Amino acid sequence: RLDAALACFAKADELISQAGADSLRGYVYPEYISLLMQEGQVDQVRQLIGRLSVDCTSGPSCLVMARAYEALGITDSARFYFRRTMETNHVEARASAAMFLAELASEQQDWAEAYELSMECAVLVDSAKHQMQQENGHLIASLANQLSVERENRRLQLTVALVVLVAIES
Repeated sequence: RLDAALACFAKADELISQAGADSLRGYVYPEYISLLMQEGQVDQVRQLIGRLSVDCTSGPSCLVMARAYEALGITDSARFYFRRTMETNHVEARASAAMFLAELASEQQDWAEAYELSMECAVLVDSAKHQMQQENGHLIASLANQLSVERENRRLQLTVALVVLVAIES
């Protein structure tokens, strides 16, 4: 299925180019690049990266670029995009970037920076878990409220049906 997925991404890229809809590349390229990296198609990854404009306010977009550069062995560019990811509001992307930056720092034997980034990663992971728990709580409350409204609607429908039946029989 990997070949079929790559063919679909190639077709999507072709259609985007034909339509001149460059802004759509940001939605298609991250997964496309990821698949190409799995296949070891480095030259094609480099071509796609060259065509991709990165929204540096988007944590996931910066993270994809950082991971692509890291996979290509271009650590300076990878580090740049990991740091840009750390400046965004996307908690999960920031946690991933902190982890990868810590790994890069440990490879350079900068143990103080690696430790600091590891601790920041742990804090961000905890923050992401807390945020997810809050979102789940809001979702459960919303679903409970919706169920309550649906029950009230059914009760009202039954009441209206009974009133209509009584009115017809009278």
